[in-house]
Amino acid sequence: MHTGLLAYYLLLKVTNRLLNFNNSPDIMAIDTFTTNTAVTLLKDKFCHISFDKTNGIIITKWIGFLKMEDLKKGLAVMMDCVKNNKVKYNLSDQSEMKVLSNDVQQYLVAEAFPELDRLGLRKLAVWVGDDIFAQMAVNNVNAKVTMGNVVVNTFNSKDKCYSWLLEK
Repeated sequence: MHTGLLAYYLLLKVTNRLLNFNNSPDIMAIDTFTTNTAVTLLKDKFCHISFDKTNGIIITKWIGFLKMEDLKKGLAVMMDCVKNNKVKYNLSDQSEMKVLSNDVQQYLVAEAFPELDRLGLRKLAVWVGDDIFAQMAVNNVNAKVTMGNVVVNTFNSKDKCYSWLLEK
């Protein structure tokens, strides 16, 4: 009897994940790259941010269509962690992000990226998903931004992002 309930529960979790019903913390996917020493800094419908203390990597997962106020909320948490922990590496998971509006793109280029550079971020690995419009938005922002001391690379898998960030 208990085995049947467990199987049903697991099937429900997998089905909800596939259908993208991520609003319940009970159903959220586990980030396979977050180590046991990772600290969750923000978990919201638009963004999940965690800090991998072992490797000194802030992991940002951007979700859906980002509104300016949501982006600024996520970036404030990220920048605070970069500043207070002298973080040099960011894995920006944009695999579930949708198109960025022009004002969001302009804000990233003119304000957010220069501030991250000033705070000490040095490597930014961007994981893009399969959405061609999201890829175009990411490429558009990366083409316009002058990151100063920050090296930006775009990858098609999270494994490649993490491997590149860990190269010294």
